[in-house]
Amino acid sequence: RNSAHSESVVNRFATGNMETLGFPDIRERLIQFHDESYSSNLMKLCIVAKDDIDTIQQMVIDKFSDIQNKDIEIPNFSEV
Repeated sequence: RNSAHSESVVNRFATGNMETLGFPDIRERLIQFHDESYSSNLMKLCIVAKDDIDTIQQMVIDKFSDIQNKDIEIPNFSEV
């Protein structure tokens, strides 16, 4: 959100509630969003832990390796 234009809808949405998410096709729209926007190439991961690096690395592999890389183009929110 920090990189988006100050008037962008991105800066007005934090979480959903029954009013904002209470329309008939919400499930389909969320699945569409996931399919079009959820890709490992758009994600960053930061870990803070007391464990040794090998333990941390294995935990990250176990938890995050199933996230697909769909090579989605990084969106430009500065003009939205």
